[in-house]
Amino acid sequence: MAYNPITYDLLIENEKYKYIQIAEQYINNFAIKHNVDVKGSYNPHKYEFTNKNFFDGMHGHDGVAKKIFE
Repeated sequence: MAYNPITYDLLIENEKYKYIQIAEQYINNFAIKHNVDVKGSYNPHKYEFTNKNFFDGMHGHDGVAKKIFE
């Protein structure tokens, strides 16, 4: 699933949380290598999510999962 865009932007600006992007890249590379379909992303901008799509920094409304799995 995705982070709230505000949360995501704050996290990726901080060197302490660089592993979010590293983990996602690893997952995507693994999926390509093993022919696995990956749904979702930590990055909410890939789905044009806004703050209104989330209850808080991490938990999305029902529409978030629906859009990701369409």
